[in-house]
Amino acid sequence: MTRDLRAGTLALGLVTLATFASGCPATMNWTQSTVAIEAEGIGMQGDKIGKVGWVATGFWIDDYLLATNAHVATRALALTGVDDDGNKYHFDRILALDREGDIAILRADRAGDKPGVEFLERPSHPKDLRGHQVMLVGNSGGLGLGFFNGEITNVLGESGAEMILHNSTVVGGSSGSALYDKDAQKVVGIHHSGADQLKTRIATAGWHLQEVVAEARKREGVELKALFTLENIGRYANIWGQREFCIAPGESFKISFNVPRATDILAYVKPTNPESVLVAGLVRGGSDVLWKGAFKGTVYLPFSLEASGPHEMLVVAPADGPPKSCGVIGAGEIAWEKGIK
Repeated sequence: MTRDLRAGTLALGLVTLATFASGCPATMNWTQSTVAIEAEGIGMQGDKIGKVGWVATGFWIDDYLLATNAHVATRALALTGVDDDGNKYHFDRILALDREGDIAILRADRAGDKPGVEFLERPSHPKDLRGHQVMLVGNSGGLGLGFFNGEITNVLGESGAEMILHNSTVVGGSSGSALYDKDAQKVVGIHHSGADQLKTRIATAGWHLQEVVAEARKREGVELKALFTLENIGRYANIWGQREFCIAPGESFKISFNVPRATDILAYVKPTNPESVLVAGLVRGGSDVLWKGAFKGTVYLPFSLEASGPHEMLVVAPADGPPKSCGVIGAGEIAWEKGIK
């Protein structure tokens, strides 16, 4: 807010000058370093791969670098950001992808019109942040930048890579938002997810984000369209393991695995008999069927998963099939970061 000081308001002017001289911070422009993101990319659902779109949030680190979530950048072929004043930017190069912290560092096609954020340094005792008032600036629901107040409820995790738990009320589109400590007016974390059953939202600590940024500055990065290709799915796959199966008609066999946050997976089934017809399925949490389909011979199935946690890959022998259907079933993660130099 600006104020017009006219002649004759000397007392008010002196008070104003005294306020600034005392070192009190000026009113914070909470949205100045934030952009609303629109993304276009590919979505993978086993035997189906198509173009999809999504919305998110990001914030400036400096003139060219923007921070958002790894799950926002993953599989994006085009990322566009718009700030509160309508300035538009294109982010076609990715410099870092930290899936554990759910962080991606992108490079803009031109210098930003707004300043980068300031970070809160790691306190000696991070749990002392509990109870601090926070402000999240996010593109919730894809409706543009909005303010969401809350407080830090807990700080968990290993030293240097802590997770900041907060109770700001947000919805889809806020992924990648800066979480500000309101008193310090500095970024304490980057928001990425939530646990509805606990009424808790989760952000990666800002001091860990700074470490990712430091590494990103050493790299040239890679264009989004060159990284997120179908050919690279197999090239960057880390297979967790595989198991042999031999099942009678109507029987099933499964492997279980825990999917990390911001991770795409590659599952496969290789029947011993290439003419075998089998049914495969991906299940989350023991009961939520995400995908199923019938196939003949060897099949590779990539998936873009919206949630982390326990998943199962099943193979089922049809009731009218041969006495025994044998082969191997396996799964692993697609480590896209392998392609960033």
